[in-house]
Formats: sequence, structure tokens, C-alpha cells
Amino acid sequence: MSRPALDLAAANGAPTTLPGWADLAAAFLSADLKTGPVAQGPNRASDSVRNATWLPSGPPETGGTCPGASPGCSRNPLTGSLICYADRLERGRPALGRLVDARLQIWQNLDQGQKTTLCSSMISETVRMQTQPLKTSTHHGHPIQNPTLRIGTGGDLDTYATGEAWTAALHWAGLQYPTFRAWLYSRSYGLDRPDPLEPIAAALNTGHVHNLSAYLSTDPTMVERTRRALAPGSIYAGLPVAVLADTHAQGAAILDDLGRPPARRLVCPTERTTHTWPLALRRPRSPGRPAEPFHQGACHRCRACIEPAGSRTWTNDIIFIRR
Repeated sequence: MSRPALDLAAANGAPTTLPGWADLAAAFLSADLKTGPVAQGPNRASDSVRNATWLPSGPPETGGTCPGASPGCSRNPLTGSLICYADRLERGRPALGRLVDARLQIWQNLDQGQKTTLCSSMISETVRMQTQPLKTSTHHGHPIQNPTLRIGTGGDLDTYATGEAWTAALHWAGLQYPTFRAWLYSRSYGLDRPDPLEPIAAALNTGHVHNLSAYLSTDPTMVERTRRALAPGSIYAGLPVAVLADTHAQGAAILDDLGRPPARRLVCPTERTTHTWPLALRRPRSPGRPAEPFHQGACHRCRACIEPAGSRTWTNDIIFIRR
């Protein structure tokens, strides 16, 4: 997949207007088979839509962007294998590792206004790719009606300033793109320093941001930190929880321990024991509705993590299974 080259000098010299940042924004976006609204087939992500951000995974002391990384992020105690899928991909695909390292170098050299502009430009660019497909796009003639962005497919919110930049960009996007939605799973909370997730949580509480689902991500090694974050009166008390567990039963037990209502939880459909979804799928032909001409990522099809459905006013807690 071709991407615009990442050029630090160009980034620092770019005008703080969205058109001037479009190429850099496109270079900061990744395609992900599971999260993308368009895929060329069940095993290949579309090169016409990139709707995910990706920075280096792992704790900052190892060059990553995950200050809230837990002991459970590193190795599966049952198999000894790397747990973080982003880390596995970055190590197994050196070109990807170099790409996200270059992105982080650029990101760290931007001032606050430039970070906000780049975040806004990433939203604008992915919305354009989804809603105004080019003739060479897989979904040409079939624009996406409800564009999405997954923040942090790899990596996390690394600093408080990053949280502020995304907060401002999401507020702007709420005014520009009424049908746009974003979502993220973050462990950047409950830290010994200002939490990168805090500005986003505050904006969600006040309604300043209304187009984002932000999950407190947790695993068996960090349940106490999540419990403290969910305490009544906490800025995070109203956020949903995403559990990464070894088994479905363990994930349910953790949510029970955290006092989460059983009626408000789901297992990711790609990890269910029955009726398991593939990472990308196509809606079959049904009465009065033609078959879709392209595959969709499971996240875009399911949307349980992305927005409340029907009359619900909450977002479900989610259980993911460690592989």
C-alpha cells in the first residue's frame, strides 16, 4: 500500500490550515481490516479507505505511546506469547515499525496548535475518503453514510497534550461532520501524572464532545486501577469498560467485580464461541436490499463500540479475548 512520505521538515513548515495538512494527515492514517468501513475482500484491507490512527505501541521508556501499559500488555502467562497485537505486528513487519516510529518523531516535534490541526486533518481526510470515494476506490459509487475513525489501533494517548489535541479536534468535527463517529480504548488513566485521557473524559461529561465512545481498557493485572477510576464522582465514572481477558468467563467475572451491569455487556463478535464473525464480511442480499458490492470491517458492521443503538443512551461494555 502506497502512502505519502513522512517528512519532518515539511510537517514543521506546513501552514496551519486543513488543506495544507491533508498529505501529512493521510500519511498518519492506517488501514485496518477489522475497523475499516470498506475492505477489498476477507483477507485484504482496502487501499482506498484508511480510518485508523497508529503510533508505536508499548510504554514510553521503550519508545512507545502507552503510558498506562500494564503487566498484562506484554506476555500471555499461559502461552508466553506477546499479547499486544499492535506490538506483534510492529515487530513482525519492520516496515510498519519504521513507519509508526517516523510518525511519532513528527508528532513529538509539533507544537500544540499543530497537533490539534493534524488531528482535525486526520478526521477530515478519512471522512473525505469514506464519503467521497474516488473512481479507483473499492466503494466508488457507494459512499459511506456514517464515517468512522478508530483512534489508537496501535499505541495510545501518550501525553495530556495529546488528549487536549484530540478533544479540540473532535469538538470541531462535531460541528463539521454530523454523522461522523470515533472510538478508542485507552489505558492512559489512573496514572501518577496527568492522565492523557482526562481532557477527553471531561469533554464527554460536559457534552463538549459528543461524537466519541471512549473506553477504559483493562485486563486481569490492572482491575484495581480501573476500579479506582470508576469510583462515584470520578471523571471516568460514566465511561464504558473494555476487558481483555484470557477467557469469556474471566472477562465476565472482571466486569462483575467492577460492578458493571450484565445486561450492558457484549463479547466482540469476532471472538464469540458461536456465530463468530470474520474480520471483514459482506451483507448478503435480502428482500428489497441488494447485496453489498464490498466487504466491511466487523467494527463498522457491528458498531456496538462506536455508538449507542436504538433507544439506548449508554455504550456497552465489551469483552475481548487474548490470543
